[in-house]
Amino acid sequence: MSKHNLRLFQSEEYNEEMIEVEVGSEVNILDDVKEIYEREFSEALAEYNKGKRSDRQIHDYLEYVSESKKNDVATEVILQVGDKEFWADKTREQWNAMKPLLREQLEYVKEIVPEFKIASAVTHLDEDSPHMHVVGVPVATGYKRGLSKQVA
Repeated sequence: MSKHNLRLFQSEEYNEEMIEVEVGSEVNILDDVKEIYEREFSEALAEYNKGKRSDRQIHDYLEYVSESKKNDVATEVILQVGDKEFWADKTREQWNAMKPLLREQLEYVKEIVPEFKIASAVTHLDEDSPHMHVVGVPVATGYKRGLSKQVA
């Protein structure tokens, strides 16, 4: 995910000015996801492990989720207006005009889905249409089994 979203590979078409990191680091999205896991789940994990035998404790919730077939560690959504055909004849200025709209849409996602903790958001203007990759961790509370707060 980091290779594509953050353009950690260098291709002939690569242009640093056409990639904009809105949220997260410019190096490794997994590190940003790890920060969310620490912030969001450490308290629930400590509570869950309290009084449990060591062989029943969860020592690393991120690792636990990544080994589980039940949930994904994180989720990616793409924010985009139009498709390849729509953008084919548009000017670079029109493409750049999408950046504020994509930022606004990102803020709207944060507002309407506060349970989706955003680890990374990167705008791409170097593909077939301007768009934003948003990687986040869906978090839910109130569970009776397992941790009281979990990846949803």
